[in-house]
Amino acid sequence: SFAQCSASVSAGNDTTICQGARFVRTAMISGTGATTIKWYKKGSSATALSSSASINVSRNTPGKDTLIISVSGTGPDCPATDTVILTVNPSPSINIGADQTLSQYAAKTITAIFSPSNGAINWYKLPDLTTSIGTGSSFVIPTGTAGTFEYVARIDSLNTCSDFDTVRVVVNAAPTASFTSSLTCGRTVSFTNSSTAGGGASIT
Repeated sequence: SFAQCSASVSAGNDTTICQGARFVRTAMISGTGATTIKWYKKGSSATALSSSASINVSRNTPGKDTLIISVSGTGPDCPATDTVILTVNPSPSINIGADQTLSQYAAKTITAIFSPSNGAINWYKLPDLTTSIGTGSSFVIPTGTAGTFEYVARIDSLNTCSDFDTVRVVVNAAPTASFTSSLTCGRTVSFTNSSTAGGGASIT
């Protein structure tokens, strides 16, 4: 260890994150004599959140925390401390239900369950998450084209936090009916069935 501590520490600026996000920070430590480094929450000095200059912790409860970094060693200038105020904003939530299997041209509307009520909702079709194809709590699924598609609903709250949910939609092709006929001697008519079935439909 050093004979004298002349270390100083800076925890950086106060910051705001969303609920469930991680707080990542590396403090600036200068000088000499530091033998022990510890991050902890105010009022809980016995519980170290990190034992280095860097901290990487998840915060799952909304509110404000005062985080302290302490640099200890020998000498009259130790320990050196600094604090950062961490504000954790509540995250919104959204649920658009189970995956869907639909017939082509069938009408289907998805209604999101979400909070808070003043959140802004946008809908997207994967893989494009930049071009909104709808807004608001309800979305009419396009079923004009058969295939498999994925849609995303994203909610943004006033505190800049967000959440999203995804639904997978299978649109089965609509059946088509087609017949050709032939007339024999003016008395017998025969039909040839060339119909196609889609979405589990049967042809009789």
